[in-house]
Amino acid sequence: MSSLVRNKRGTDRSQSRPLRLDFMRTMTDDTGMIQHGVGGVPDPHTGYTTDDNARAFLAMVRLWRNFPDRRAEVEPLLRRYLQFLMFAQRRDNAPEDTCGGSGEGINGDGWFRNFAAYDRHFLEPIGSEDCLGRCIWALGEADSGILPQGVRLAVRSLLSQSRIAANSINSPHAVCYTLIGLSELARDTGVRPLVEKCVERLMALWDTYSEPGWLWFEPQVTYDNARYCEALLRGGLVLGSHKAIAVAREALEFLTEHSFDKAEGYLAPVGCRGWWHKGGEKAPFDQQTVEAGAYIEAYRLFARVFDEPRYDELAERSREWFWGNNVHRLPLYDPDSGGCFDGLTPDGVNLNMGAESVLSYLLAESCESR
Repeated sequence: MSSLVRNKRGTDRSQSRPLRLDFMRTMTDDTGMIQHGVGGVPDPHTGYTTDDNARAFLAMVRLWRNFPDRRAEVEPLLRRYLQFLMFAQRRDNAPEDTCGGSGEGINGDGWFRNFAAYDRHFLEPIGSEDCLGRCIWALGEADSGILPQGVRLAVRSLLSQSRIAANSINSPHAVCYTLIGLSELARDTGVRPLVEKCVERLMALWDTYSEPGWLWFEPQVTYDNARYCEALLRGGLVLGSHKAIAVAREALEFLTEHSFDKAEGYLAPVGCRGWWHKGGEKAPFDQQTVEAGAYIEAYRLFARVFDEPRYDELAERSREWFWGNNVHRLPLYDPDSGGCFDGLTPDGVNLNMGAESVLSYLLAESCESR
């Protein structure tokens, strides 16, 4: 099988890496992408999440657009993950579902249910704000460019209902995901008020929590952190807000200062075993793949917008985290299977391979810094 290979502006071609979809197919059945694995084997007991299938759909959209010679391989997966999103959304025309036996039917409010068991029954009547935000991000970016024949109608149907639900989003991370997706639809005048609302929310968080020595949007640094900077930059560009753009850049500089090893220069993002609370110490482990992927995409966007090679260099250093330029000098991405290990623990690599990890890598490798 030939390999997908990403060319990057400003990087040596010798550093290009293959992208394989073998592991994606391994993790995917006729319902969608399974959430976790034991080693490199999908674990049916963990079921499915809409979070993962939204990200999987977006990754396939990017690959379909950027690698036309691989569309025959990518398109069936793209449709499968979009089908899962249709299954997950609380739509008026969707058949009633028991949500794991609770007897509660679907309220067609545009929200998405998130966790589903292996038997295709959802385990909750409604998902989190983060889940809704990730779905809007995937659908918004999908609707902003070319798609396979017959896909756009489904995308717009899901997006039109989820945009209504987005008006009630308040969670900071969910606001970021929503803003990234809606910024792709800036040509739609109906979207602008929600973009403004999201930017205002992030700027209010900045005004509340940032101060000298802590240039951040919350009193803690947790997960998917570079998405804050990416989202605010995208929203600022849509609105022409110089202040929002300046804050996005200032926040990314703060993250950068605290995210790379001072001596060796490799990416060392905050770990999920304790995170980093204002006034405390940054947790060194477990380092998550979602962090490295978010840094890559943010730096590439900033490199394009500000035309600064330094951001390209930071993107490449973040990318090399997957290939062994990290605290343990161990690779996380497996080019033979196309899978990705689940992170770095104090003892080394977490040898399980789950959906979020491989998707973090594929999303970063397939992005074009739109």
